[in-house]
Order: sequence, then structure tokens, then C-alpha cells
Amino acid sequence: MYADEDVTLEQLREPMDRQRDPVAQPKSDRLPLQDITPENFEKLVVRLANCAPSATFRARRIGKSGSTQSGIDIQCRIAATDRFACYEAKRVIEIRRGTLKRWVGKFLEGRYAATASSFHLCTTYAISDETSLLEEWEDCERQLLDRQIDPHLWDRAVLNDLLRDQWRIVAELYGESVATGFCVPAAPLLPIPQESSFAALEELLYGQSLQLNNRSVACSINLPGRLDRRLSAALSFARTDISGISMALSARELLSWAHWRVHADASMERPYAIPHTTGAGAYLVMGRHVRLSLKEAEVADLDWILERAWNRIHRACLEYVSAYRSFDFELIEHHPSAVGLLSVRPDFWQQMLAFARAHDVARGDGPWHMFDASSSFLKVYSGRGGERFDEGYHAIVYPYSESILWSGKRQSVTIGWSPIDPRSACSVRGHWDARFTHDWLLQEMIPEVIRWTCCEQKREAANAKWRWPSRSTASFLPPASDLAWSLAREWESTERPEASNSALREYVSALQSHFTCQSSNVPLAAECMRNVLIGIDCVLPFSCMPSEGYLRGNLGLHMAGDLSQAIRERAHSLEEGVHSSAMDFALRGLLEVLRYAPDLPPSNRNHIVQLLMPLGERRNEDILCGLFSR
Repeated sequence: MYADEDVTLEQLREPMDRQRDPVAQPKSDRLPLQDITPENFEKLVVRLANCAPSATFRARRIGKSGSTQSGIDIQCRIAATDRFACYEAKRVIEIRRGTLKRWVGKFLEGRYAATASSFHLCTTYAISDETSLLEEWEDCERQLLDRQIDPHLWDRAVLNDLLRDQWRIVAELYGESVATGFCVPAAPLLPIPQESSFAALEELLYGQSLQLNNRSVACSINLPGRLDRRLSAALSFARTDISGISMALSARELLSWAHWRVHADASMERPYAIPHTTGAGAYLVMGRHVRLSLKEAEVADLDWILERAWNRIHRACLEYVSAYRSFDFELIEHHPSAVGLLSVRPDFWQQMLAFARAHDVARGDGPWHMFDASSSFLKVYSGRGGERFDEGYHAIVYPYSESILWSGKRQSVTIGWSPIDPRSACSVRGHWDARFTHDWLLQEMIPEVIRWTCCEQKREAANAKWRWPSRSTASFLPPASDLAWSLAREWESTERPEASNSALREYVSALQSHFTCQSSNVPLAAECMRNVLIGIDCVLPFSCMPSEGYLRGNLGLHMAGDLSQAIRERAHSLEEGVHSSAMDFALRGLLEVLRYAPDLPPSNRNHIVQLLMPLGERRNEDILCGLFSR
């Protein structure tokens, strides 16, 4: 019985002795590993384990060196972890049923199992040729996996496969002629990627095309413009091994990433770059169709790209909606260039078309003869210039279905607007913008259509020879509010928020509704939450709430103590941004105190409106992102 002994790495890295028995067929498919000497087998396992000279290494010989039943245990530390890859070399003549379970059981009971990430059982015996031994190894695999250890069986067949592309090892062991006949020709080494870089911190704008470069990332962005409102981008990278890859970003991805970047704290985890599991300093950038592994410095350069991109994108989107005054209206689904102005009943839409046909420019020169008649859409047209309008088309609006599935006659129709000629500027005399078209339809045309329809009904009733003399000829249409509805955002149609207490509550309610429905992961600045808390404290002296419980619950305050003092302390302690859900609850609290403060002084109202300005600007950013994300 021999005692176990420690083995140094230098011993196992010594050259292997040439096998004494020559290989009969240098071009054989299999090497005679069953005849390898025990010393050479130990060195072979170390070479296949690929232990780097600087790796943490442990080895222990079991039995006497040179014995045909000896073995060796090897542990190689995995980089940057406390786990080891374990290799157990068994140079044996015979393996019987139960031997594999005994070896694995002894390993699992030993001191190395707790730190093992994988277990490689290496043997020159052909285990794969015996079904009973393979079944036994399957049981061993389950035992190892239960301990979170990856099992690997390196028997004679696997060792032959591993040596197939190890020319140097085979040549050292059997000679160059055998290595040349047995090994697969080595593929030429790939060139080591060289570091390269783009121009440092470059920002170029050509029309609607924006180019942003820094040392490792470049970004080409198509900004929204009059001729094309679509937004898109493509990322490319300077690193040689990924320099041929372009990462296309949709408008939704670009806006969400850039918007998050300009509002998030440096400590927050990026939604677009997730720390890689392979090690520190690596990140996985996840687009809709591409996954790329980037270094920490490259992700920092991507952050710079997104910050600079947001400023340009935000400005271009604002210019677009300002030129057409379309900010107040939502895009129509599947028609990205059209915005919905009004919702009308289908029968009333037909009356609007009938009114336009009756007032075609070719049928008269009255003030309402300003249509180019059509059976399906509305074309506002002036045949000649006048005091109010120039000659030409002013607006062309189309009907859109408000639902995908047909729901019968009660289905409403959305009146949609889009620019007549994107190359020309909008004006009240020429091509109308979205807001003027909306106001003209709602305030001028629709009341006139109702009046004209009533007159037509009365005239038809008076001329009908079959009517009953005793039956009333009066005809009534529902009020305009039952026939057509504005689709403009409600807070834009109210009086100024500081004008009255009711106007201020309506404005705060609109903000609260926005953040209730807002599902973005972009945090709000601490300033926004702090201002809402200060606003609540500003109203408290004038509010006669029946209970403080609702307000304290929304703000997450304790039920005991002075309420005003607790709110001021919460506002003072805010340092990090908050999410939409927290802002929703805070605005509910502001609405609660405003509800019981009917005599709030105008100066306090003005102060609260000023405090809410950053929050209103953030709401506008969210809306812009929604408008241009489609």
C-alpha cells in the first residue's frame, strides 16, 4: 500500500518520454493509448488540461509512480473565481462494474468537491465500448450534477478525439510521422485583433443625417424632417473583431435608450447594456435583432453617443411638431404620417361629405363654397384668393376606422390630418396645420353642417306631398357634442392652470393621468418629486382635509408626527430619481390637498404652477417619444 504524494507542476511539465513500442500504421485512426506509460499518461492529462504556467495548480499522486494501477488528481483554478476544474487520471488495466461509482463517490466525499466546478475522469480504458460501464457513468453524472459539478468522461475514445488536433503533443509522444498521419492539419492562426479607433468626439450634421463618433463607437442617425418624419439609427464599432457589424436601432429603441441615458443616475443599471456573466468589465448590449459583447470603455462611449443623440433628436422632433402644430394629437395606428383630429359618428361624416358636395367651388361663390367634392374624403379648396384664404387646397382629411374589427353602424370615424405638401410651410391662408384644421372643423364647419342639415330636412319635409298635415315638420339634430368629439389632449383645451383653483386641479389631474399610464422605465429627476412635495406643503395651510391618512399613505409617511415637517424632511432627503409610479402617488396627494383648499390664494397657485414646470416638460418629452417611436 503506497501513500499519496504531492506532485509539482514542473515535474508534470517535463518532456514526455518517447513511447518505446512504435506505431505500426502511422496513418492509423487510433493511437495505442492503452500502452502508454503511467508517467507519460500523467503528463498527457496535464497538457490536455491546458494549465497555464501562471495558473493556480494542485496535483496529488495516488499510489506509486510507474504502477499500472496508479493515478493522479489535478486541480486547475478557473480565472477570477474560487472554483477549480478537477482532473482525475486513472492509468488502469481493467475497470469492473462498480469501479466508476467508487471513484466518483470518493471524489465527492473528498475535500476538493466543495470547490469543484467540473470533474474530468481520465483513463486509457475503453469505457465507451462496454454498455454496463456507460450506464454506470450515467448514474455518476447525475450524482455530480446534483452537486453542481459538470461531469466529463475522457476515456480512450475521447482522448483520441482530443489528440486529433494536438500535433505537438502526439509528436512528442509518438514521433512526427505518427503525428502527421494521425492529426488533422492545423488551421492557420487567426490574426490577433488590433486596437483601432474612430475620430475622437466628432459630431457632424448634414441636413437630417447626424453622424456621432468617438474612439470606439460611431452612430449614424436619420432625424425626423418635413419630407420624412421617421427616425432610425445604426451603430458601428471600431474594435477590429466586430468592425464589420452594424447594429440597427429602431426608433423605439433609440428613443428609449437615449431618453433613459439623459435622466438616469450613473449608479443605475443600464436597460440596454447588461453586465456579462463571463467576468468583470464586459457587457452584453441587447438590441431587438443583435446581441454584442462590449468592454466597459466601449459602453461608456455608447453612453456619450446616446447623450449627444438625445439633444439632436429632441430638437428635431420639437421642430416637426411645432411646424405642423401636431403635438396635441395622437398618431393614427398603421398610418404614421396622419394624426387624429376628431372622432365623429359615421352618419354625421356622411352629412359632412354631403355638405361639401353641395358647396363645391363649381356650384357657387358663397363663403362656404370652398370644397372640392369627393365621395369618401374631405378636400377644403379655394377657387380664387380672397380676404381670408389664398387660392388652392388648404386641407385634405381622410376618415379612419377607430377599431380593427367592424362593430356595426355605431362605430365612430376618426378624421385624420396629414401635410398636403411637406415642402411648403403651413399658414392660415395657405396649407393649414393640424391645430388650425382641428379648430376650423370643430368651431366653424361642424356647426354650419348642423345648421345646413336642419334646413335641408325642413325643406324636404315642406316639399313632401305625402306628409300628414297634422304632423310637425320640425326636425332636430343632436347637439354638436353628441356628433363630434375633439381628440386633442384635454389639458391644452382648458384655461391657464393658474387662472383658478379648478383649472389648477384639472392641470394636476392631467399630469397625474399621464404618469398613471406611463410605463417607461426612464426615471424622473429628484427635482420633479421635490417640487411636488414642496407644492403639497404650500397648499397645506389652506387645506381642510378631513383626514391625513390618504395623503400620508400616498407619500409613504408615518401616521404619527407633524405632517408638514415630515413632507419637508422627505423633500430635503431626496437625492436619486424616482419612477412614474411614485410620481403618480405624489400627484394624487397634491390633488387631495387642492380638493380641500377652495380659497387657495392666486400667489400660491402661481408658485405651484412654476414648481410643476419641470414635470410638465418631462411629460412633453414622454409624449414626443411616444409620437416618434412608431
